[in-house]
Amino acid sequence: MLADRKLIQYLGIVVLLGMGFQTVFYFNHDSTWLLVAMWAPTLAVLTLGKTGLEVLRELKKFPLRWVALALLLALVPFALNQIFYAVFNLGSWNPHFILSPDGSRTISIEKASLVLGTEKQSYLFFALNLALSVLAGSIMTTLVGALGEEIGWRGFLQLRLQKYFNVISATSILAVIWAYWHIPANLGGNNGGDHLALVTFIIFPLGVFFMSFALAWLRIRSAAIWPCAFFHGVNNTVGSVYLLKPHSDLIENLIGLLSYAIVGSVFIYLLYRMQNSSIRHVTNAQGV
Repeated sequence: MLADRKLIQYLGIVVLLGMGFQTVFYFNHDSTWLLVAMWAPTLAVLTLGKTGLEVLRELKKFPLRWVALALLLALVPFALNQIFYAVFNLGSWNPHFILSPDGSRTISIEKASLVLGTEKQSYLFFALNLALSVLAGSIMTTLVGALGEEIGWRGFLQLRLQKYFNVISATSILAVIWAYWHIPANLGGNNGGDHLALVTFIIFPLGVFFMSFALAWLRIRSAAIWPCAFFHGVNNTVGSVYLLKPHSDLIENLIGLLSYAIVGSVFIYLLYRMQNSSIRHVTNAQGV
């Protein structure tokens, strides 16, 4: 692996550029630098010559069925968060969504932007409005930022590491790199609230670790980058429109980690089965 010049080149550039842009954010808190940092993995891919162009050509593949599945799968951990908040009384109703006290079954919306408007609306219309807003926000987040990361992480690095390691090991290595690549941004307050060190060095990396297996599964099964990008985009969007808001940042981070661990464990199992199935197939073909 260390003799793979393109792999080492990619890692060097993505760390230098990505963490460099995030460090600028750390000092000036201009979120524009976070957006630029999200495209550092793509910039690193562009330096790889023919190999980089081959990765970019994969963007021509847009498997709609897999993109739709990715959008739904990305919602699962957030749905689990809401269930945990409700069952264990860890959250309260979002104050931006005001339930009518007169029994008219309507909702007023304050300090939030939804695509179908924010005037008083019925529960059914609000549900549609919220769903479309999440979809629109996820598409925007995907195109503006998440795609920039996924072209590099899953488009190039996931499959490159699988040349040297099995899928579980390759995904684990990528997850560690990806998680700690975010250190300057997280220490700058992008995640974590009042618990920056705990979130930056423990909770966030563990969440990324588990999420990486869902993304790896999507990358391998769909043979495309777009499903991964949309999964990532939803992940960066949905938390802003929770119906139930957690009582504290720490609760949000810990419950989020628990939900990712549950979902990620399912995909670890699926990838493990896929890995063993491939080994058996090769073994049988060789007559061992």
